[in-house]
Amino acid sequence: MDRLAALELFVRVVESGSFTAAARERRLSQPAASKQVAALERSLGVRLLHRTTRKVTPTDEGLAYYERAREAVLALREAAADLRATGGRLTGVLSVASPAAFGRLQVAPRLADLLGRHPRLVVELRLVDPPVDVVRDGYDLAIRIGEMRDERLVARRIATSEQVVVAAPAWLERHGEPAVPADLAAHPCLVDATSAAADAWAFEVADGVETVCVRGNLRCAGGEGVLGAVLAGAGIACAPLWQVGPEIAARRLKRLLLRHRPVPLPIHAVWSASRRLSPRVKAVVDHFEHGLRHDPWVAGFGLPRVKAQERGSM
Repeated sequence: MDRLAALELFVRVVESGSFTAAARERRLSQPAASKQVAALERSLGVRLLHRTTRKVTPTDEGLAYYERAREAVLALREAAADLRATGGRLTGVLSVASPAAFGRLQVAPRLADLLGRHPRLVVELRLVDPPVDVVRDGYDLAIRIGEMRDERLVARRIATSEQVVVAAPAWLERHGEPAVPADLAAHPCLVDATSAAADAWAFEVADGVETVCVRGNLRCAGGEGVLGAVLAGAGIACAPLWQVGPEIAARRLKRLLLRHRPVPLPIHAVWSASRRLSPRVKAVVDHFEHGLRHDPWVAGFGLPRVKAQERGSM
């Protein structure tokens, strides 16, 4: 029995919940895959999986073994990729997860240059809202927007995302503009339900932060939905500049409350604290950090600035 091959197969069976799917990935027949895992069970002297006609689930012993086996498989893959890297070239597969809107606009476009310099590197990018569980799902790297409080993860701040309050010009003609943040309570506001503070919009003031509780009849699971709704004239949104900046420039959206700056959000690259920082992960994180910190739509270059005391007196 090839123990490493059986170990990798077992990990994929647990993650996919299916011998058929795991066997297909490894170009094996379903009976051959089942025999490999059965041989692994015999060598360990313990049953790892519950098998039914509909699904495969780990036993208690199998789940505990899976947690250790997954980390071992990932570590071996990273070690092999590091050994194959020559002349500063990166190789191997890197799995990356990102919020859908940010991934489409900021992550995916930045990969072209990176992959051009490292043609043997393969990036598997998943764009998803709400965020994936990096540790449980075995991702090498994820991008998170907002504060980080997960002790299982290492978080490196790679940029800061400016936010702006916007609405469609036609909507403003019908309903008028809010003059101060407190006025937002009287307007329908569009919220990203995946945000930790979806209903509480925070603004910088002279002595700290002013939080306004907003409400509306449309909640979206992700920023893409918020953007589509605000463009269609469904209400007011507080959105990242990297997402709505081009729409403001094209006058499809109007920026509101210019003298009241929404609290910016940190952008983090995160990875499992139980795994070392591999050359591949470090190179990709460095690449994203350099690009994002110099992007005017992310960092807010050119936004009108008003002194904090002036904002607080408005």
